[in-house]
Amino acid sequence: MAIANGKLKSIFALRVAGTDYVSDITSFDLTSDEAESDSTTFAEYNAGANRAWTLTVNAAWDGGSAGSLHDYLWNNAGASAAFDIQPHAGTTSAAKPRYTGTVRIPNRPDISAEAGTDATFEFTFDVIGTPNKVLSGTGV
Repeated sequence: MAIANGKLKSIFALRVAGTDYVSDITSFDLTSDEAESDSTTFAEYNAGANRAWTLTVNAAWDGGSAGSLHDYLWNNAGASAAFDIQPHAGTTSAAKPRYTGTVRIPNRPDISAEAGTDATFEFTFDVIGTPNKVLSGTGV
């Protein structure tokens, strides 16, 4: 049975440095946690400055072939890149917002595989600053 409410469908494009890795990504989480800090002022706390954002992706691993997300991360460890998460089809709007920002690739991704199972990997980007919620326009 088809889902009647299209908002419930998880069909997204995820671009890193302008390249869409929709064929690699199996899931993602854009989350914030309390940032580590020796001291926080009331102004910083009230402005949400005490939050540290991360973008964690689970992706297929095909051995790190050229053009794959794993290959990009391997070759660009230590660099920063723009990201863009948006509904896969349709125009960006209040009903279908997209989220943009900049991530830092802190290290090379792990390599792990198990016989007889799909090879996947998990990778966590550090988001620089706070992600933006975009309600109009086109993607990266």
